[in-house]
Amino acid sequence: FFFFFQHIYPQGKPKDEVPFEFLWGSYMLSSHILFLDFFSHRFFFSFFHTLTSLERVEASNKLLSVVHSSIISVGAFQMAFLSDWSHPVYGTHPNLFFFSGLEASYLLVDTVLELFKWLKYQKKNTLILVHHLSISGSLLFYFHWLESHIPLGDLFLSLFFLMNASTLFLHARWFLDKLKVSPKYQPFYQFVGSFENLCLVIVFFLSRIGSTWYMLHMYAKAFDIYWFQTFARLPYICGVSTSLFTLANIYWWIGLMKKYWEGEGRGRRTEKKNAAEEVASSSRIKNS
Repeated sequence: FFFFFQHIYPQGKPKDEVPFEFLWGSYMLSSHILFLDFFSHRFFFSFFHTLTSLERVEASNKLLSVVHSSIISVGAFQMAFLSDWSHPVYGTHPNLFFFSGLEASYLLVDTVLELFKWLKYQKKNTLILVHHLSISGSLLFYFHWLESHIPLGDLFLSLFFLMNASTLFLHARWFLDKLKVSPKYQPFYQFVGSFENLCLVIVFFLSRIGSTWYMLHMYAKAFDIYWFQTFARLPYICGVSTSLFTLANIYWWIGLMKKYWEGEGRGRRTEKKNAAEEVASSSRIKNS
């Protein structure tokens, strides 16, 4: 990233201004990796011991993702909703480059880990690879675009970073699925799982689909137009990418909703079946 800023970012910028904040965000992520590698294997040794080699790699990666998502979601919420924006389109925020460094570094690390799983374990996830490469490429394109333009869209980038909030619940579900729970705590485990899945559906909709609508709404408000007219004012590449990204999020959200209702239906059917078996068993005991 230092090489990137030295050769692509505007040469007139002071070296201790934007690059330092961006690199500080990158450093924060690397320190998280070292800490979590120690923390997860020392304090969750019994849990990691039950996992396969591939699942241990995935667990470490997802734990890092949970910490990263927590930090950047709180920061993005503070920037987007608790800051005074002089203008929703041309307004700037001093913390944006720090979180940009954090996000870009995470995407880089996660992409490398996905390639590692592909090469070592033959587990290929094309969707994640395309997603990470496209997002990181967009961030680099944005910084390169700043070379000849004034700062633009800090509020929208903050809302974009807020989409990481759904990752918390997505990975929490993975950890819940891997836990070995005794039958004694099975009802509570099922309740926590159902509640977590419901939170995932709600947070995914608000942070990914709702935030996109809010972006369009704020852009329309700035230029006194309707929100659906913003696509005609956006640059072509921005309009197309926003449309594709929104359609992809809607498609994923519908899939989450479908899985949630199917899971809840199976849970209710299982409860009814167990209750019926208990009644039948008690009846047989009385008859005997």
